[in-house]
Amino acid sequence: MFRKTTVLSLAVVFGVLSAGSSALAANEYASVSANREYPKYTDAVNGQHQYGRYTVTMTDGIGGILGTLQEKCGSTWVDRDSVEVNTTSDSTTDTDNYYMAGGCQYRVKLTVGASGGTAYIRNWN
Repeated sequence: MFRKTTVLSLAVVFGVLSAGSSALAANEYASVSANREYPKYTDAVNGQHQYGRYTVTMTDGIGGILGTLQEKCGSTWVDRDSVEVNTTSDSTTDTDNYYMAGGCQYRVKLTVGASGGTAYIRNWN
C-alpha cells in the first residue's frame, strides 16, 4: 500500500510541475517593414520576465527612422524606449535590450518618414 501511494503522489507532483512549466511564454518574434508609410507596428510579443531585444534597420531614403518600443500591461499601449537611425549614423541598424515583464505585451512602432526600414522585436535576448 505504501508503494502505491508514493508512486501515485510522485506522479501527481510531476504532473503539476509539468503543467506549471507549460504556462511560461514561448519565444516569440515579429517584424514589420515600411517604405514612406507612417506609422506601422510589429505584432505584439508576450513578455517572459526577462530581457528581450528590438531593432530598427534603415533600408533607403533620406532623413532617418525611429523605432519606439511600446508596452501594454493593461488596456493601453505606453511608449517605453526608442532607437533611431539616420543618414549621419555610423550604422544603418540600431538595437536595444529591454526587460519584458510577464503578463505584458510589447511591440515596436516604426516611423520612417521619407525613408524605408524594418523593425524587429523578440521576447528573448
